[in-house]
Amino acid sequence: MTGNSTQTEANIKKQNQISAIWIVPIVALVIALWMLFQFINNKGPEITIIMPTAEGINIGKTEIKSLNVKVGIVTDITLSEDYDYIKIKAQMNKDTERMLNDKTQFWVVKPRVGSAGISGLETILSGAYIQIQPGESTTNKLNFTALELPPITPLSSKGVRVLLSHAKAGKLNIGDPVSYQGFTVGRVEKTSFDLTEKKALYQLFIFEPYDGLLLSGSQFWLTSGIDVKLNADGFN
Repeated sequence: MTGNSTQTEANIKKQNQISAIWIVPIVALVIALWMLFQFINNKGPEITIIMPTAEGINIGKTEIKSLNVKVGIVTDITLSEDYDYIKIKAQMNKDTERMLNDKTQFWVVKPRVGSAGISGLETILSGAYIQIQPGESTTNKLNFTALELPPITPLSSKGVRVLLSHAKAGKLNIGDPVSYQGFTVGRVEKTSFDLTEKKALYQLFIFEPYDGLLLSGSQFWLTSGIDVKLNADGFN
């Protein structure tokens, strides 16, 4: 070998910097953890609602509302063990625990036509939803039975309830008006039949201030929706 040769040595050092290829998965992991934290932090109690049918109810779509504000959503629908009713699981929003007690009521809002008028028309396009009416009680509850019909009188309504009896059933329906000189002063809340006395029972709610009309000598009677008159002027 001719000429002078110089021997050099390379100094190898470990790179302390994180490769740019790891930035994307790390950011994605941070975002996922943040979303999980937000979900858990905003999660409220899970409730069960018993209903006779699941008509109009959809998992992940049907909302629970209070004063038209979403406070929960349906997460599961199952049949009961004996196939007699429906069990609906719903996830409530954060801070809704105070709304859930033994006086709270649930019912499905959908288009209805009854003696009290037409209701629920807004759900024709948006779909049915479950309405919650919080009750005033300190006894917490997570299992409920939904009403088959919307309540005639809200829990906050002021007035007096009256129980009437009649020899025949089917004379009045829930929602029928109670009138006084042409004014609607109350409505029929419930109908039932007493098997012991063999009489129909009708529970009325008389709104305030018309409850002042209820005296010891007050009388109630049934009036038909049709008034027929025949006189010299003809038949009306």
